[in-house]
Amino acid sequence: MPKSSSIGCLLLDIEGTTSSVEFVYNTLFPFASAHVETFLHRHAADPEIKRLVSELRAEQAADAAQDPQLGVWMRGTAEEEIATAAKYVRHLIALDRKTTPLKTLQGKIWEEGFSQR
Repeated sequence: MPKSSSIGCLLLDIEGTTSSVEFVYNTLFPFASAHVETFLHRHAADPEIKRLVSELRAEQAADAAQDPQLGVWMRGTAEEEIATAAKYVRHLIALDRKTTPLKTLQGKIWEEGFSQR
């Protein structure tokens, strides 16, 4: 007989499941866009956030190779790095891009926002 799992629930997608699609597009996405830069400042030293930003940097490089209008990822001070990451995240949100580092970061921003309410 298999052992029971300690996982009680696995939520894979919220759009239209736990909340309306309109709430996602009209509330959650704008919230993440508005708060991404301050979130990155607060969590810049967190290893998981560093990994997500690194993955986003790699995505941005691939996107910029296809679309030079995106420019280059600013590498310099922590402030420049965060500003560039936030700008790219807002770009991806506007496109409704479905990539793991973006969705993971959005989820963390939303989680923090919900816990403060």
